[in-house]
Formats: sequence, C-alpha cells, structure tokens
Amino acid sequence: MIKKALLILLFFVNVNFANADVFDNVRNIFSDKSIPSCQDNKYSHRCSINHDNGDKYIGGWDGSYLTGKGHYIWKNGEIYSGEWRYNKRNGEGINYYPNGETARGKFVDDKLNGFATYTWTNGDKAVGNFKDFKLHGFATYTFASGEKQVGYFKNDKREGKFQIISSTGEDYIAWFKNDKLVKSNASSDNNQNLNQSSGSTNQCRNPEYYDNCFAKYKWENGDTYEGYWKKNKRTGQGKYIWATGETYTGEFKDDKRNGQGINTWADGDKYSGEWLDDMKHGQGTYVYTSGEKYTGEFKKDKMHGHGTYYYADGAIYTGDNKNDLANGFGKLTKKSGFKYIGEFKDDKMHGKGKAVFPDGTVKEGIFEDDMFKGEIITEVAKRNKKNYDEDKKLIPISYGSAFFINSDGYAITNNHVIDGECQEIQGLTKEKKFVFKILATDEQNDIAILKTENKKNDFFIRIEDQAKLGEDIIVGGFPISETIQNHNIKITKGIVSAKSGVKNNFSEIQIDASIQGGNSGGPVVNSEGKLVGVTTYSIVNTPEDVKAGNIITNMNFAKKSSLVKEMLSSYEIKFNEFTLWENTPDNTIEIASLLSNTTAQIYCLNTAQKWKELFKK
Repeated sequence: MIKKALLILLFFVNVNFANADVFDNVRNIFSDKSIPSCQDNKYSHRCSINHDNGDKYIGGWDGSYLTGKGHYIWKNGEIYSGEWRYNKRNGEGINYYPNGETARGKFVDDKLNGFATYTWTNGDKAVGNFKDFKLHGFATYTFASGEKQVGYFKNDKREGKFQIISSTGEDYIAWFKNDKLVKSNASSDNNQNLNQSSGSTNQCRNPEYYDNCFAKYKWENGDTYEGYWKKNKRTGQGKYIWATGETYTGEFKDDKRNGQGINTWADGDKYSGEWLDDMKHGQGTYVYTSGEKYTGEFKKDKMHGHGTYYYADGAIYTGDNKNDLANGFGKLTKKSGFKYIGEFKDDKMHGKGKAVFPDGTVKEGIFEDDMFKGEIITEVAKRNKKNYDEDKKLIPISYGSAFFINSDGYAITNNHVIDGECQEIQGLTKEKKFVFKILATDEQNDIAILKTENKKNDFFIRIEDQAKLGEDIIVGGFPISETIQNHNIKITKGIVSAKSGVKNNFSEIQIDASIQGGNSGGPVVNSEGKLVGVTTYSIVNTPEDVKAGNIITNMNFAKKSSLVKEMLSSYEIKFNEFTLWENTPDNTIEIASLLSNTTAQIYCLNTAQKWKELFKK
C-alpha cells in the first residue's frame, strides 16, 4: 500500500530543493528579539507569541487570530511556514515534521488539501492532489530506488490504469483495483513488485507545443531547461541552466522564476528563497562568495524589510532594510564588543540610538550620519512626563552641562543643549539651584551665554587664551546622569590631541578625555584650572569602520576658549575678574573641587504637552 499522507515530487530528474534553507530562515526569524509581541485587538503584519506550552509563533495577527503569512514552531520540533487564517493553516505553506518528513502545498483548516508535495526520510517522494492528508486524484509517486508510478489514487489507494517506469528504465502499464494489481504487461519479475510500488512521468509528446507536461529543451545560445511546461511556457518545477554557468532550480510561472527556488550565479553567489516575476521577492537567504550573508525579506530584487546581514569580519546587523540599505530600526554588533541599537538611514547610524563600545563607554541620544550629536531629547522625559500635569507642570526635554565664568551669574554652554523649546532652563551645582535665561547664542560655533535670575554665584572659571598641543586637560560634566541616576559631577582626564577639529575646523580642539551624552556644554580646563575649551561632540564608529575592524575611541572635540572670550567681549561681559582670594590649583584634586563648584547640570524644561508635540516630530 502507498504510504499515508503522500505528497508531490516535482519532476523526474534528480533535483534537490532548499527546504533546509527555508527552515534555517525560520529559525533565524525566531532568534530576532526585536520583533514585538502580539497584542489583543491590535493588528500587526509581524509580531510574536510565546505560548505557555512552549509553542512559538511569528507572523500576521488581526488582533484575535493568526492571519496571513506566519511561522509556527511546536514544542515537539514541528515547523510550519506559510499562510494562516483563524488560527489554522490555510493556504500555501511548508510543514516540517519532527521525524524529518516535509510537506509542501495547499492547506485547508490545518489539513493538506489540493496540489502538494511530500518527502519521506527514506527518500520517497510524491506529487499530486490530496484530500484530508490522503493522496486523492492524479499523482506521481517516486521511490528512493528510482521507480516511478503515475495514475489516479483514491483515499491513498491506487485505482485504475497506471504507467510504471522501473528503476532499470522499463516502461509498462498496470491496472489496480483498491490498491491491488489486476493485470499488467510487465515481466513476471516486475509483476511481483507492483503490489508494493507505483509511478510515471507525463512526458511532452508534441515537439511544437508543450502543455501540462514535462520536457527538456535546449536553446541555440546554449541555455537549457528541464521541467514542467504549460501553454508552451515554463510553469511548475524545473531547472534552468544558463550558458554563462548560472543555474536556477525551483518554481516557474509563465517563463519566469516564481515561488520557491535556488539561484546560483556564475561567480558563486547563491540565493535561496521566494521569487516573483524573475526577482527576489519575499523571504530568502543570499550568500556571497566573500563570506557575507543576508537572511530576511526582499522586494523587487533588493533587501527590503526585516532581515539579518552577516559580515565577513563577524559583524552582524539585524533590523529594517530599504533598497539594499539599512533603513529604520536595527541592531549592529561586532566581534570586538561594539554594539549599537537604534535608528539607521542609508546604512548609517542616524536618529535615536544607543552605542556601547568595547571599553564600556556608552553614548545614548541622537546620531547623525554615524556621528553622535548629543542627548537632545532624553528618555528621562518619557519616564517622568506621566507624573506631571500636561498643562501646568514642567518636565525636562533635554539636558547637558554649563559653567560659570564670573561672579555675576553668567555661564557658558553649547547652543545645541538649549536650542529648542525651552520654557525654562534650570541649573544645579552641588550646593545651589539656579534658573537661567538665554542671553546670547552663536549657532554656527555652538556656543550660548546664560544668565542667572536674581542670584549670584561664588565660584567661576578663568579663561585661557588658547590650548597647547599635548598639554594635560580635565573635563567636567554630567554624562548620562539620568540613565545611571547619579547627579554628581564626573571628572575625566586626557590631553589636547589636536588644535583643530573635523575637516580642519580651527574653531575646535580635539581631546582624548572620555565624554558621553550629558557632557555637552561642560568645561575643559588645563593643569592650572583655566578654560581651554567647551565640550561639544565625539566621533563614533561608522559601518565601514566596523567592517574593517577599526575601532574609534575617545575621539572627542571641544570649542576653543578663544571663541568664548570673543563672544563675551562682544557683549561687554566681564571675565577673569580680580579677586583677593585668587589662587592657582596645585593638583587635580583642587581642579576637581573648582569644577564641582562652578559646573552645573542644566535642564531644558517644558510641559508634557509640548513634549508630545516634539516627540511626534
């Protein structure tokens, strides 16, 4: 008797299709932690469900049921990838059973119904029509031995006339009733085996017009095709070999690659997955000869949608793609320990994100073209805004550092720290709380002058004419204070690495003292405690750096103190004022004490309603 739950063999040549790649893709999808959980009464084209019994699902969800394309892994190891409707397998799909058998075709209400293919672990395959998991209708059964039987089945049993092709190539006819041999024109030896096996080919007979048949064809340019035809066009399973050496094995429709298939290019690149109108379209895996690999979604021949890219040097990107580039939310990691999670644009870190470096340095905030621009709008605002009345209470929408330059309450910070919707600016030193107003800004040089309201300060920083290349410097500020919930000043030490910035920007100096989000606007002082710069930004690794294995650390920049002097002078604001108690710090401990008394953590405040408006932008 023919095996239970028969399915289809694609054609009678020895063709191996990419089931293993398909299920590897499914497992890669389930390892992606960035896919959100499905929520009741909320539609999603892709979300995840983890059942209490150990089953897992990722795919379409209409708010109540599994709907559309999706992937399901049962606790026992069974896997299904295909279409769903009302929590049941409905439509085209592929099922992998724990015993190693695979089914591919049309499912209705969780049962195999319609045209399908089944492969057994012993190498047997079947192609044909099914009804409730039973072979029912015209079908071809191919045994691992090579023998084929073609005819009509009824409830898994052979019924009527069958064409038989033995493993030795003998072709003959046999008649069955209720799966038992009635008569045949085969030899006596073959007759003895007919009650155990069956098969056939349906070869194309008309050389001018191929329709619903199997044939091999060779063009004048050397291209060859072997597989199924319909209305004189390649339709169904087949194998196409170009004269250039490129090959494709899989499904065709109207002379084009359509459905599941494997394409191997002459240079060794290989793609296994879904096709539409001769283009990579849907879920698939592309392996480059360089060793790089992409597994995920394609659209019109390009990486488009969610996927994972494996670089040859071990770096991995998982996230959204558009037009072959990383675009949207994603995660980039590399062997050195570097990790970035956030927004990408055209393969660059661009937007909100968080970068963690191998040395433990963390930069969280706004990135632009792979460059960290600062913590413009912080996560603290998101966490705290619910505790305030939207119309009356003020909440922080950004924060940074500032420092006093005289005893009359004048302070310096970066323009980008307060350049926004600040209804009020508050500052905190270790002993006092201040309210600032903006006195003047220089957007081009990223400097701003602040003035306290109705309060004076007791300590201030004197300003040096210029920094010296190689001299020791100390940086004060409040990096990632909201993230680590530590609002004490942080002191880091380094040297002046260069007297110009990016692209020879001579308004900047380069320093190697560690800075992070929240340091912006803070002071950079020399060994005498005098200002030589205003902390502004730092450089982070680009994807090219990641691929090449080059790690950029502590490449930081500050605006020169000469800019501060010029700006203060233009507004006739005194600095370096004379005091009876003036003295020069003798060591880093005394400099740290000076910075602690003169440097303030400042907050740009506005209402929660304004925060919502900015967040939407």
